[in-house]
Amino acid sequence: MWNRDLADLVADGSLRQIGIVLEQHPDRARLFAQWQQMDWPIYADALDLLDLEVVPRSFLLDARGIVVAVNPTEEEVRGFVDSLASAGGADPGPYQPYGAEFRGAHEFLVGNLPAALSAFGEAVEKADDVGGRSRARFRLGVARMAAAEQPNAEPGLFAAALEDWRAALAANPSQYVWRRRIQQYGPRLDKPYSFYDWVATARAELSARGETPATLHHEPSGAELAVPRRGTAEAAAEALSEPDPERRMPAMPAGTLRVESAVVAGTQEQPVVRVHLLLTPVAGAATWNDEGEATEAWLRAPAGWELVDGPSAKIEGSSESALGDGTRRLEFELRRTSDGAAFVEGYVLLDLCLGEDGVCMRLRQDFRVTLP
Repeated sequence: MWNRDLADLVADGSLRQIGIVLEQHPDRARLFAQWQQMDWPIYADALDLLDLEVVPRSFLLDARGIVVAVNPTEEEVRGFVDSLASAGGADPGPYQPYGAEFRGAHEFLVGNLPAALSAFGEAVEKADDVGGRSRARFRLGVARMAAAEQPNAEPGLFAAALEDWRAALAANPSQYVWRRRIQQYGPRLDKPYSFYDWVATARAELSARGETPATLHHEPSGAELAVPRRGTAEAAAEALSEPDPERRMPAMPAGTLRVESAVVAGTQEQPVVRVHLLLTPVAGAATWNDEGEATEAWLRAPAGWELVDGPSAKIEGSSESALGDGTRRLEFELRRTSDGAAFVEGYVLLDLCLGEDGVCMRLRQDFRVTLP
């Protein structure tokens, strides 16, 4: 609407319009903008530097970058532009750089993630009020999630990022932006919508128009594509056939596969969690065999819990990298029914090529995940 109604001011050079999207993955925003034919500049604010609790918001800035109106009407914008024209323009004055508190943001934006992690960690420790600490904690989580998606990422970053966001939201439960970031990876009962189900449609329509869709560096998967679930209706009650009940599959050799887990609870105290299993072959010891069968997990609900999709579950993983370089993620949801087990156990079956000789095998890896 703004782009359409104020197009004349943009055309004559008296107004510049930009959009800002609070998105962890700017490349996904780029694909959306291409699909919707949005031709104005769009910037990404993964760190929520605007400190917004709700969106959308509109800001009118003068030539010095000072916010002179929030959510202005079209008449207010035109009146402000006319006042500058009648005054012969505005003197921007000297540029005032941000202080040291934005050091972490600067390092994040230039791609220096280790320095950003250090700076945001320092900001969390030095914050002298709850609001400042929660903002720093959210931004630390953003940097950790970005680091988790890098090749050869350190273990534990994905779960740590989610914990940062959870802690930040706990201090400010009305923070809409932070809540959505958690819900992106959380259980379906807590989702307001499917976050990235539009990607396939966008690609198909762009290809039909003869355009090459913008490249996504991190493909949406699992919880990011999951459709919200409403109510507690039972899923299919018939148990699945267990793939390796007698443990005949060879066990994963030690030092071959790194297994991490993260448990994401709903943001509104629903008795449901989504569990993420992250599987990464150890460099030099194993590689994925993409010509083998799909990676899959098998588990049964522990005491006091039930699987959202039935009494037992068989979860297949994508053949594409879901998180970082060489990491695949399997996901499932559990609903608490009573006091019970503090963990869930199961196993993963996956095809790897081992060692220098590259012998490819289907192997079994047991797992145990602590539940909240």
